[in-house]
Amino acid sequence: KALRRTLASAYAAEIASLLDGAVRVVDEEGTHTLTASDVFVLTRTAAEGDEIGDVLRARGIPYAFFRKDGLFATDEAKDVLDVLRALVAPRDRRARVRALATPFFAVPLDVLGEARELASEHPLMALFERLVLLSQQRELAPLFRALVEDTGLSRRELYLHASERRLTNYLHLLEVLVGFSHRGRLSLRDLVERLAELVHGRARPSEDEDIQRLPSEQDAVQILTIHKAKGLEAHAVFLFGGLGQRPPSERVPAVMHGPRGAAPERGLPVGRY
Repeated sequence: KALRRTLASAYAAEIASLLDGAVRVVDEEGTHTLTASDVFVLTRTAAEGDEIGDVLRARGIPYAFFRKDGLFATDEAKDVLDVLRALVAPRDRRARVRALATPFFAVPLDVLGEARELASEHPLMALFERLVLLSQQRELAPLFRALVEDTGLSRRELYLHASERRLTNYLHLLEVLVGFSHRGRLSLRDLVERLAELVHGRARPSEDEDIQRLPSEQDAVQILTIHKAKGLEAHAVFLFGGLGQRPPSERVPAVMHGPRGAAPERGLPVGRY
């Protein structure tokens, strides 16, 4: 573990050096300064991606996971499930309290007990009842829009917590649920059951459904596993991890490089993988 940490720190230092503005690259679009999005870090496992990501974050280097798996294993998926369960059973006090504890309502834990007995005219209960009414009208788009906007979730995640990653997951999950509803003519209760199966591993989502999208088109180092890198291009590529014993059946793909054209000012060629 110490060796991996040392290696990750060395990688972060080298990436920071490459991004100091002195390196220029040449591609079909011309010559430009190397940016964070021109850099890939390839790993063998997702856990190794998390590890190098932690080091890049500590160094202040922006990064993003390219098509990271596990959308339904995130805390955001559990939050959405808790909220929707409360909406389909609005008189279940325990379900309502669990929903109020999620970032959608952001009720502090030290006052959560008091939320069991809120008067109907309390702003929080008024909001909850409005969401229940939307859920009963069987119109998912207005309901999900209110869950993100009327609850203040989007503002808190972006400006208070600075967590574009979490907000992206919330939006993606709600979009996937809308897709489930349209394809299967599912009610909100049906969607809750489907989501519960996915969150708790009783059902397997399709590969495209279970992907965590990039938070934005931000300029960020891309972290991805080797098998996801097939066919992609980058100007600078780092291989991280793979220090443990690999399974006998695992085959490490060869790395193929594209044409090496002349590149001014420490230019780097494009590599195809």
